[in-house]
Amino acid sequence: MIPTAAELIAMRSAIDLAMHAEAATGPNPRVGCILISSDGTYIAQGFHRGRGYPHAEIAAINNAETSLAGATAVVTLEPCLRLDRQSSCATALLEAGITRIVIGQSDLTAQASGGIELLKQKGVDVVTNVLSDECSSINPWFTVSMAQKLPYVRLKIVTSLDGRIAAQDGSSKWISSPPARSYAHNLRTQSSALISSVRSALVDQSQLSARNSDGSKMSNQPLIVLVGSSEISEKHPVFQTGNTVELFPDRDLRKLLVDLYQRQHLSVLVEAGPTLATALLKQQLVNELIWITAPVLMGDTGLPAIGDLGIDTITSAWRPHLHSRDELGLDFVNILQFTTEL
Repeated sequence: MIPTAAELIAMRSAIDLAMHAEAATGPNPRVGCILISSDGTYIAQGFHRGRGYPHAEIAAINNAETSLAGATAVVTLEPCLRLDRQSSCATALLEAGITRIVIGQSDLTAQASGGIELLKQKGVDVVTNVLSDECSSINPWFTVSMAQKLPYVRLKIVTSLDGRIAAQDGSSKWISSPPARSYAHNLRTQSSALISSVRSALVDQSQLSARNSDGSKMSNQPLIVLVGSSEISEKHPVFQTGNTVELFPDRDLRKLLVDLYQRQHLSVLVEAGPTLATALLKQQLVNELIWITAPVLMGDTGLPAIGDLGIDTITSAWRPHLHSRDELGLDFVNILQFTTEL
């Protein structure tokens, strides 16, 4: 089954919708949906604005001002079939009377996949892989996560010019400038889960929540996972914000990431000291390295950001792809990728 010319046009419009300025920036994928009649006439559209908002298909259905019986849905990502919820996009499309659906990218995640199969079982004409490359590029982190069946992991490191994350006495507030700190909080709210270590939490006394510049909490808060077996008091600031906090005493980091992926935490941010950061790097579990450098010098008594990677010669040095470099106030942020598909 192949798409019609009108459906291809609608898919390009759906891709543009998914990239709307108000569309989701994480941890949910960007999705656009166009509803058209059997003759290709436009009916309604919708896009996903982020966690807590209707998915694109639901938004499009809600925006329709006419009957959708016999209509076609053109959507950039396979409609979800959430068995853990009373409703899903796939069932909503069926209830609306949609008889044909054109899909750009399949959803292979455990909790959301199955929409295509259900629609086919109910007699809906399903066309898949339409402009699939373009649709997959809308959410590169999501695409990589599905391919590796692990969360897309961003490791954020903030250092002095000489690669130190703290002074000799352990103090680190503040190495970076206010714009860099604001950027870091935006990374948190764009992530489904945030991983740190119990040791780092104890040293920094950080809340690890996503906050605005005035200290108020952002609407989307990540699950916080603290790795390590050290004791941490329930009075610690991390437990005072209302965020969900989980302790993971096991040292098997891959096991942790597999568990997060199975629970639909597909975008993970790591903020931790050199022990955890080095372990993730050595096990090749990092997709993206976000390295923020401040115009500060600490000397060799400061705490280095990364430990021993087993590199003994320059030809063995790791050279991740430099994706971008920007200024954040007085600081610089380099985004480097270990995932070549992006």
